[in-house]
Amino acid sequence: MMTRYRTKCLVLSLCSLLSVATAYAQVEMTTLEYWLDSRFNERISLSATEQMEQTIDVSQLSTGIHTLEMRVSDTEGRWGAPLIRYFLKSDPRLEGNSLAYYEYCIDGAWNNSVNGTLTDGEAILDLDISSLCVGMHSLMLRVHDVKGQQSQTLIRYFLALAEDPAQRQLTAYHYWIDDYVQAKEGQTTDGNIMLDIDVSSLSKGLHSLGYQVADNIGRLSSPRLLYFVVPDLEEGSDQLVAYEYWFNHGPRKRVELEPQQSIDANDWLIEVKDVVPDRIPTDYTFDTASEKVCFRDDVFFGLQVFNGNGKGSQAVLSDTVNLELTIDPHLLPLSDGDSIRFVAPRGGCMQGWTTLCQKGDTLIYRLSSDDVKIDFYDSKGSAISANKTIAYNDTSLYSVVTPDNSCYALLYNANINSLDIALHVTKNSQLTDIQLIDTECSNVDVFDLHGRKILKKNEGIYIVNGRKTFVKRNKP
Repeated sequence: MMTRYRTKCLVLSLCSLLSVATAYAQVEMTTLEYWLDSRFNERISLSATEQMEQTIDVSQLSTGIHTLEMRVSDTEGRWGAPLIRYFLKSDPRLEGNSLAYYEYCIDGAWNNSVNGTLTDGEAILDLDISSLCVGMHSLMLRVHDVKGQQSQTLIRYFLALAEDPAQRQLTAYHYWIDDYVQAKEGQTTDGNIMLDIDVSSLSKGLHSLGYQVADNIGRLSSPRLLYFVVPDLEEGSDQLVAYEYWFNHGPRKRVELEPQQSIDANDWLIEVKDVVPDRIPTDYTFDTASEKVCFRDDVFFGLQVFNGNGKGSQAVLSDTVNLELTIDPHLLPLSDGDSIRFVAPRGGCMQGWTTLCQKGDTLIYRLSSDDVKIDFYDSKGSAISANKTIAYNDTSLYSVVTPDNSCYALLYNANINSLDIALHVTKNSQLTDIQLIDTECSNVDVFDLHGRKILKKNEGIYIVNGRKTFVKRNKP
């Protein structure tokens, strides 16, 4: 409800507020409180009746929007939720005010603004935008009243389009091969461009042809690049029948063509798939839902074309392209006490293992080489920190406290000289660290993981003094 008044007092009927029926006949409204503009500490209390009117003095209020809030209580002492109403206190000096004229400008140039007369309170604009440049512009408008006041500025945006495309004419062009510095220019009168380019001096392999065109007022188009291949073929064998492509050091993929004398590489649709990176970066992300590893990497593209005699052109590597790659870590299960041996994951390869566990378990991973990266993740794909210890003969021990019921171990970037790797895992919910003892120690009893006493202690994980302990072998 919005109430407009121009006197010093506001007379408000509270009948609608007090006439709400109650669910229980014995419960009646007893007290009404009201206050202005959220000033609860200045509320006024009245005895509630079925019919009442209250005169509120608002002479001290500023002009503008105000609030009236009220609430009632019943015979049980319970207060209802406050009811809020808005009202406007206008300025008596503006009595009889009306709109006089409008004013507008384009792109904020108020020094060049234009005035106009309002028709039935509306501004009808007929704008000449022929002199505006092509692109986005703003129309800013405000109105003035007879009292000399102006409204807030209304802003609307519009797009100035170019002239009729039919009036454009193609008059000039320039083109270049491989290097923009070597661009050549030409003129045309009928809008058609025919190029007769001598490529006999070009090296064998992949090249680019770039060009731009200009219209009758000198505006240039965006540059466009086309790719073509200068084949290195036997003389007289000018029919190209296939091409092969590859990414990085990955396998080649061959595509057969209809025999032709030349090929345009822009007509080829090459799917970026199964790209094997040269090396996996450490800032990759691991998605446990898809069980895939994702990262961005610089990828090289190799290309070679072939004639009917099987002779191939000179292979050309393109510029580096940064792409989003996905790697399969080939996850396999690894249970408590398991020992496995596998080929070292070198280059862009990755091998992963999944161990089921309980929250708070401590998993001990024993890795036969320190020349390989290993990372640990929980079931949500969040990295888990690990305490690392280097044992005898570069054996690495990793202690991982699991935050939930799964632990992923991902191994990658093994040393180029590594042939295979052995991995062993055990778990103990009470284990907090890894201790190393000597195999020749005779003053301690050592038990295997099944509780049997061990006399000949080989290197491995045993129970010593009631705790899982790594027993190392003496160096010769």
